[in-house]
Amino acid sequence: MTGATGPTDRSLLVIGGGIAGLSMGCYAQMNGYRSAVLEMRDKPGGVMTAWMRQGYTIDYCIHWLSGSKPGGSLYRLWEEIGLVRGVEFVDLPEQRPYGLDASFRDPSGNSIRLVQATAM
Repeated sequence: MTGATGPTDRSLLVIGGGIAGLSMGCYAQMNGYRSAVLEMRDKPGGVMTAWMRQGYTIDYCIHWLSGSKPGGSLYRLWEEIGLVRGVEFVDLPEQRPYGLDASFRDPSGNSIRLVQATAM
């Protein structure tokens, strides 16, 4: 590999293909290291993945989107590693003081209502 200062024999092995491991692999290569990421599962992403169950997509990584819009706390990281190229962020309604109660409709007319249960 050729780094910013020329060919390198520096290498880095990253254990775990979650967002931290994948980011580390990207940053290593951006700084002239050869890198490899080892992940025990069949696809990378760690907790930033989704899966199907009974016809529904369960998105485990939705909490990672917080702070991801331009100017947000995570946006710089996503931008540096190329994750947000061509991505448009859409602001959703703010959470209400007594819990979330919001409805969303996609272009096909499908809708979903999100309601946060309150403690009894």
